[in-house]
Amino acid sequence: MYLAGLAVYVLAIQGPSRTQFRRRQVMEDWTRALDEVLDLEVWAAWMIIPLVYLATNWLDGLNYSVPIFLGALGIALYAGALWLLWRAYSELGEHWSPKLDLMEDQEVITTGVYRFVRHPIYAGLWLWACAQLLLIHNWVEGFAFLVLYVPLYLIRVPREEAMMVQQFGDEYRRYLESTPALIPRPWRAYGTMEVEDSTPSTIEGPAEGDAEHSERVDAGED
Repeated sequence: MYLAGLAVYVLAIQGPSRTQFRRRQVMEDWTRALDEVLDLEVWAAWMIIPLVYLATNWLDGLNYSVPIFLGALGIALYAGALWLLWRAYSELGEHWSPKLDLMEDQEVITTGVYRFVRHPIYAGLWLWACAQLLLIHNWVEGFAFLVLYVPLYLIRVPREEAMMVQQFGDEYRRYLESTPALIPRPWRAYGTMEVEDSTPSTIEGPAEGDAEHSERVDAGED
């Protein structure tokens, strides 16, 4: 099942976006050497080590077991990750990049799942990383993706958001202020705050807002 999901992601979910990326022109590249190292490490823990584990017995001495209900939870998280990634890539379309790039004719996407969270691809990868440790019962492979994904997310996302603010200014800042990063809150979907702000009121006072930031360009592997 794990391999089937991996194949669906590579070929059917990310594949079309990667094809479109090759046809687009990169206008500005923000990728550093550290970003490339983190991408490579996460890609190996996500794509390569599972294949080694499933095809060999090299890591069998580090296997563990989980209760049936945790295995079922892993399946649910895995299915949720694939669905969220499918929606995010579909809605991002030709604007996706595997690196920190500003693409030709890039736009801020605020529709579909991007209306509820700024980083649905990163959110999908969080779900996948958690599912992996429940589906692949090995202390190396089960935890490798999650452990390596944490520094990638913490280092990459702030730079990605800074890149978007520099490019789109107030348009992106409004998206930041009204849309959570990873965990959806329907009452804070993009556009909700704008509607509320435009409603006449006799009560005056300073508006309050969050300072988070959004995703347009993704890490794909992430």
